[in-house]
Amino acid sequence: METLEFLDQYIDNQLVPEQIAQLEKDLQQDADLQQLLDSIVISRDAIRYRALTIKVKGLHQQYINEIRADPGQDYDQDVVRPMPVSRDYSWVLRIAASVLIALFGYGSYQFTALDKTQVYTNKFISYQLLTTRGRADHLSPLRSAYLSGNYGSVIRQFSTLSAKAPIDYFLTGVACLQQHKYAQAITRFTELRAVNKQQQVVYFNEETDYYLALAYLGAGRLDESYSLFKSIHDAPQHLFRESVTELDLVKLNVLRLKEGSDSGK
Repeated sequence: METLEFLDQYIDNQLVPEQIAQLEKDLQQDADLQQLLDSIVISRDAIRYRALTIKVKGLHQQYINEIRADPGQDYDQDVVRPMPVSRDYSWVLRIAASVLIALFGYGSYQFTALDKTQVYTNKFISYQLLTTRGRADHLSPLRSAYLSGNYGSVIRQFSTLSAKAPIDYFLTGVACLQQHKYAQAITRFTELRAVNKQQQVVYFNEETDYYLALAYLGAGRLDESYSLFKSIHDAPQHLFRESVTELDLVKLNVLRLKEGSDSGK
């Protein structure tokens, strides 16, 4: 069996347990084979995204054509139309194996020009601390510093606190991101998670998911960043679900592949 076809079947869970065990052993021992597998996964993501984009554009054009063909229809009403979505993209995904090299035309620009700073900058969202004027007069020095955009002071204030509230961990983590101190941000967000777990509460839980994923990205910990961003993308009710697109995940996968290829040089 051809290597590409074998890897393709592995991704689709079509191999028997003995084949899976042998392949996973080979992947651990063969960096080139692992990189090839990563390339196929990324190519599938890219092609899937492109196929879905084309599908949506086609359906939109079809809808416009229907409107033009029936000008007498009252389109001020809310009309519910079933969307004929085909779930079989196997014909598209199979292209990944046969045009793997050509796919880096996804490609030549994206693969060479994309970097973590670009993705980070695109995904960073400034966190706004909401407060009323009356309450603003009674804020702690740390929160007052954050509200005024003095992020260095926020970080310094945190170190002086004898008792720290969940919001102090969170705001300091975001302040560290604003100062590009990614390792410190990871520490603050991780500490907040530990505090929440110990006290069995969920203060800033979903916000921490997103900003910790950004901190991992800024620090170059791409596997952890991808895993966390994907968990957000896969959770329909997550506060930041709409901020993580499928294309974002494709870009992160490209970054992971670039990191792997660079480390192999």
